[in-house]
Amino acid sequence: MTAPLATSSLLPPATARQEARWQRLCRGWSRDQLLQLILLVLGIALLTGGLLLPLLTMLQKSLQDENGLWVGLANFSAYFDSPHLGRTIGNTLWLGVLITALVVTIAFGYAYALTRTCMPGKPLFRLIGLIPLLMPSLLPAISLVYWFGNQGIAKGLLGGESIYGPIGIVIGLGFWCFPHALMILITALGQSDARLYEASRVLGNSGWRTFVTVTLPTARYGLLSAAIAVFTLTICDFGVAKVIGGQYSVLATDIYRQVIGMQNFSLGAVASVTLLLPALLSFAMEHRVRSKMQEQSSTKAVPYQPKPHRLRDLLALGWCTLWALLFLALVGMAVYGSLVQFWPYNLALTLDHYAFDSNSVYGWQPFTNTLKLGLYTALIGTVLVMVLAWAQEKGRHFAPLRQLLHLLAMLSLAVPGMVLGLGYIFFFNGNPLFGSLYGTLPLMVLSCVIHYYT
Repeated sequence: MTAPLATSSLLPPATARQEARWQRLCRGWSRDQLLQLILLVLGIALLTGGLLLPLLTMLQKSLQDENGLWVGLANFSAYFDSPHLGRTIGNTLWLGVLITALVVTIAFGYAYALTRTCMPGKPLFRLIGLIPLLMPSLLPAISLVYWFGNQGIAKGLLGGESIYGPIGIVIGLGFWCFPHALMILITALGQSDARLYEASRVLGNSGWRTFVTVTLPTARYGLLSAAIAVFTLTICDFGVAKVIGGQYSVLATDIYRQVIGMQNFSLGAVASVTLLLPALLSFAMEHRVRSKMQEQSSTKAVPYQPKPHRLRDLLALGWCTLWALLFLALVGMAVYGSLVQFWPYNLALTLDHYAFDSNSVYGWQPFTNTLKLGLYTALIGTVLVMVLAWAQEKGRHFAPLRQLLHLLAMLSLAVPGMVLGLGYIFFFNGNPLFGSLYGTLPLMVLSCVIHYYT
C-alpha cells in the first residue's frame, strides 16, 4: 500500500515552513499548556480593550481641545491655574488620610474581636459589618441627611455643625468603606500561626506584649493593604461627596462638574488623569504589599484558636455592638425614609414610593435593568475571572504573559469608576469598530467586570 502523504507536503512551501515552525514550537506542550496560552492571550486582549485603550484614549483627549485639535499641555495648564484646584486636591488627600486612619482602626478592632475572641454572636456581627457591601455609596449619605440634615431628627447632636461638608463625607465614606477593610483584616488576622503565640506564652510574655510583638507584625501587611484599599476608595468615590458634601469640593465631584455641568470633556479628562495619579501610587504600594503578604504566608502554619477570656470577650462584644448599632441606625433610617409619606411634615408610613409605574416615566425598567446588569456581571465576571486566574496561576511556561496579565488585572484597582466610564465614552462613542456597543447593556457589563476585576 502507498503511505499517506504528510499534511505538510500538500501545503505551499511558505505555509509548510510555518507549519513546521509551529510544530517545533508546540512540541512538548500539553493540551493544558496550549489552553493556558490561549487564555492568557485572550485575557490580555480583553483587559487591553476594556481598560488600557479607554485610558489611553482619555489621556489623548486631555491633550486635545473640544474640537479634537492637538493642544498639548494647554488643558493641564488651564486646569492647574484654576484658583480652587489646590484646595480641591488638598481636600481630597486630607479626607483620604483621615478616613483611612479612622476606618482601619475601627475595622481592625472589629476584625480582632471576630477572629481572636470567644465573644457571642460573631456570625451576626460579621453579617452586620458586611452589610454596606450591598449598598451604593449614595445610601449612607441620604440616611445622614435624614438623621442630621436641616430637617433631620437628630441634627442637634452635631452641636451646630452642618452635616453638609467634611463631617458628612467622613461618616458616609467611613460607613461605605468599612466592609472592604474588614474583609482584608479578617483574612490577615485569620492566617496567623498559632505556634508563634504558643512560643510567646512559653516565654512568659503578657497579653499586651504578645499583641505588640506577634499580632501586629503578622498583620502588618494586611493593615497596609486595608489602608491602601480604603484610601483608593475614598479619593475615588463620587456619590457621598455629591449628596452630602455641600460646597466642599473634591476631585471626584470636580470631574462631574466639568463633564456634566459644563460639558467640558477635555478638562474632565484632565481632572480624571489628575485623580488617577494618587490611585496609581496606591496601586503600586498595594502590589508590593501583596507580594510581601504572599512571601510571609506559610502552608505549615497552624490556625490560631482563641480561648475564652471574660474581660477581653466583654470588651470585644461592647466594641462590635457599638459599631453594629450605628450601622443598623444608618440602614434603618434609609429604609424608614423610603416608607415615610412626606419627610418631615407627614410621617405616615406608605408603600406609594415603591409604585414605580406611577412615580417614574420609566416605571420598573431601571429596576429590572439593574438586576440584569448585576446578574450578567456576576455570572460572566465570575466565570471569566476564575478561568483567567487558573491560566495565570498554572501557566508557568509563559512567565512574560503571566506578568503582563497580572499587571493589567491589578491596574483596574487603581482606576476610579468615573474615570473608567469617561474613558469608555471617549473610546467607544463613535468608534467604527465598537460604536454599536455604545449605550448598550453588554458594554455596561464589560465596564463593571473590568472595574471590579481586581
